[in-house]
Amino acid sequence: MKTLSLSSSWFRRALGGVGLLVGFLGVVAPAALAQRAGTGVITGQVVNETTRTALTGAAVTLESDPRVRAFSEDDGSFRLEGVPAGEQTVVVDYTGLDAGRVRASVTAGGTTAIVVRLTAGIYRLQAFEVSSVREGQAAAISSQRAADNIKTSVSTDAFGNVADSNLGNLLVKMSGIGGERDEGDVFQVSVRGMSADLNSVTVDGTRLSGATTRGSGRAFEIDKVSTSSIEAIEVVKAATPDMDGDSIGGSINLKTKSSFDRTGRVFDYTVGLNAYAQRGTSYPSASFSYSDVYGADRRLGVVVSGSFNRTSGPRSAFRAGFTNPTFTAPAPMTDFQLAEDEIRLDRSGASVKLEYKLNAAASVFLAVMYNNFRDIMDQHKQRIRRNNGTAVSTDDVITTMTNGQFEYEMESRVRTVKTLRVQAGGKLAWRGFQVDYDGSVAPSTGFEKRQDLIMRGDGVNYVVDRTNRLHFPRITRTGGFDPSNYDNFATQSINRKDFHADDEISSAQLNVKRAFATALPTYLKGGVRYRFQEKKQDRAQDVWTYVGRDGVAGRVAATGVNDDNLNRFRDDGHRYLPINGFYSELAAWPDWRAVHREIVTNPSVFLYNRNSSVQNELVNDGKASEGVSAGYLQGNVKLGKLSVLAGARMENTRVSGTGPLTDTRFPTTQPEQRFGGKITRKSSYTDLFPSVHLRYEPLRDTLIRASVSTGIGRPSFNDLMPITTINTAANSITQNNAGLKPQRSTGFDLSIERYLKPIGVLSVGVFQKEIKDYIFSVRNTVPGGANNGFDGLYEGFDYNTKTNGGWARVKGFEANYQQQFSFLPGWLGGFGAFANYTRLVTRGTFTGTVIVDKLSNFTPIASNVGLSYIRSKLTLRGQLNYVGERLVSYNALPALWQFQEQRSTVDVSAKYQLNPRLGLFIDAFNVFNEKNFIYQGLGTRPVNSQYYGTRLSGGITGRF
Repeated sequence: MKTLSLSSSWFRRALGGVGLLVGFLGVVAPAALAQRAGTGVITGQVVNETTRTALTGAAVTLESDPRVRAFSEDDGSFRLEGVPAGEQTVVVDYTGLDAGRVRASVTAGGTTAIVVRLTAGIYRLQAFEVSSVREGQAAAISSQRAADNIKTSVSTDAFGNVADSNLGNLLVKMSGIGGERDEGDVFQVSVRGMSADLNSVTVDGTRLSGATTRGSGRAFEIDKVSTSSIEAIEVVKAATPDMDGDSIGGSINLKTKSSFDRTGRVFDYTVGLNAYAQRGTSYPSASFSYSDVYGADRRLGVVVSGSFNRTSGPRSAFRAGFTNPTFTAPAPMTDFQLAEDEIRLDRSGASVKLEYKLNAAASVFLAVMYNNFRDIMDQHKQRIRRNNGTAVSTDDVITTMTNGQFEYEMESRVRTVKTLRVQAGGKLAWRGFQVDYDGSVAPSTGFEKRQDLIMRGDGVNYVVDRTNRLHFPRITRTGGFDPSNYDNFATQSINRKDFHADDEISSAQLNVKRAFATALPTYLKGGVRYRFQEKKQDRAQDVWTYVGRDGVAGRVAATGVNDDNLNRFRDDGHRYLPINGFYSELAAWPDWRAVHREIVTNPSVFLYNRNSSVQNELVNDGKASEGVSAGYLQGNVKLGKLSVLAGARMENTRVSGTGPLTDTRFPTTQPEQRFGGKITRKSSYTDLFPSVHLRYEPLRDTLIRASVSTGIGRPSFNDLMPITTINTAANSITQNNAGLKPQRSTGFDLSIERYLKPIGVLSVGVFQKEIKDYIFSVRNTVPGGANNGFDGLYEGFDYNTKTNGGWARVKGFEANYQQQFSFLPGWLGGFGAFANYTRLVTRGTFTGTVIVDKLSNFTPIASNVGLSYIRSKLTLRGQLNYVGERLVSYNALPALWQFQEQRSTVDVSAKYQLNPRLGLFIDAFNVFNEKNFIYQGLGTRPVNSQYYGTRLSGGITGRF
């Protein structure tokens, strides 16, 4: 058991946090004792009179005493404590609408209920589309303005139609968000340049599971959630104590739609097609959302939504490898690959949310969300390797390869991720206390099935010339065998992969808030939460070799005869040449499906590799679980124009991991014994997260915010599975470390926000993250004794694992602007614009010793610029997303560092609203077919060049 001392870093952090909280309460307590006599309470709701929508984030102030202030909740409700008895005027301010003023008669000890209805001239002068779009933007900006901490909010319609239902493609347009792309789509996002592993994603404040067959990492794949049920997105960049502590970069919260946000029936729909001129194909898309409030007293609210979207991502790629390159000598291309992939993505989602008001002070809800993501890909690859031949380059531009190896790699993949989320909870207002509670369960399952075929032949000569085409060079075969004659090949491996992953999160929480009618308006809030998460992975891969009737793959060395007759597997029907016609040598591709069918119909010509198949079944299986118990206390006090929120959160984390054991004492002919062992490890740790958040309003519509917050980034679930390999020949052991501790950070934020009329915001900010306890690889020696972790065996063996150490410092600058120009005269009033910019400067070490100025997977520059025109029935939009160059792979040798080149993507859209029930839209994504390039060491050495073409979406949309 660990003993805490004054020198313990954990203890010092805990002591500092407790001291901070005690000091804060020392300020609040005297104010709390100064209770105002002869006061009452005003409760009510703020609604948009024109659209009948409940308004969230409206500033509600007592005119006679601006210190008595509150912000409306998600359902538009508010509560003002400590209101002096007598006739009072309540002033309500909301972005984009005219301020409202309502008189209320307050009695001492009593509660007065009012309704505040707001509107603005824009709703009388403009068409339905103008009102609805600006209403969504106004709601998001108002929520951002009302926050006690630093966050950015947008509505899902802020940047136009999201025709492919991918939230990732929407998120990258927000300030401080960068996208990780796979197969042309954004599937993970970074916050403030920090990788997706260091951020959290929640739905209505609760974690959403995300099984993935890519591995058991922390990063949530955002493209698995449909936009149909999401109303708005919040990106929190400085966590408060009532939030989970594991979000170093930030926390992304997806807010679902609520029936009580509107006071009437609403049915939205979209039906369309996604078209690809590059392939001459089109696929359907459709979505709907229905909400209504039922009953004579309108207590029951229902929201139902659903969507289906099918898109295509045809990918062309050229990949290359350089052996032991340096910055000074020419680097011959020792490995290159041409690839043409057909990718189809299906996204479907459905959700139901039921809300019931028991009375004016209590409500309950039940929410169910289901998402199904399916990724189907056919890959066609040609790969030429130096292998036992030679590769020579005299000028780093032209490579001559002699006696190389030619390889066809064909593959079919179907990847499916299904996610369910069920959440139930409620709210209660009782004797000045505000209570909310909920429980949820979110299971997710991922499947991946692959069939592949690899055919290889030795003895080809090629010249690769990058003189005028750096990323897609000219390739000329100068000698050797004819690749179109499959008698020159042998199958190296025929694989059937079956991967399965599970991820389940269950959680429950209780929060209690109490406002005090004091001389200095004050509230306290505390709560508890428990979250349990378990990830499992089960991977199987059966392996065959095509050997023909003679039982030998390829030519028999003694006779020179190849009886495999692979030419009968020519031509899978694919007619697209590699890299969109840049290379035209190939006449036909091998039909790998026919090969796999023959495994069933004629198994005698195949050799089943049992040992490899059993090994593949055992070495990648594992599971890890994590239970987090948390409690927090925070308080807020208003000192005139200054609001101070401070508090601390404590989390105890218990970890258990089970992984396979590979013991090389057993031969490969005994795969069950060699690979079938299991090891389980457990660990635990406790963290305290103090934070302080200042909100100062020196002028009307101007806010200055400052925060000091703490957080952690927990180890990957992959690292928590103690996968172990014992190599007795090399006297070494490699093992994942289930006892890893999290990376820890302290963040400092300062920002200035100016809220613009009628709807807009301009903000600039600086921040700094101090991160320590990076996770990196180390080598130690196995000690002796029965408690050495291996039952006393392997004393003196090298022990390779991961540990915590090292540090990083990330400094950043952010700017964000968005505004509707409806104040301009005439047709100019239809214009609007947005722009944001994030810049990072990083420094640190991956290993605890070597300090570098570039940190892997941090995005130094990200920005967006957009212009819109919304007038009468017409909406036009143009948007540019820019991501700067970034380091994606670190190595001790700088010449082996890999960088992703800068990327600029342009999207445009147009919409014409015939009437509120029917509109026409068309969108174009990646208009200029922007590429995705990665290079190694020097920009003249590209190792991965891809492009995906332009996608068009069009259809009809409307509201009833």
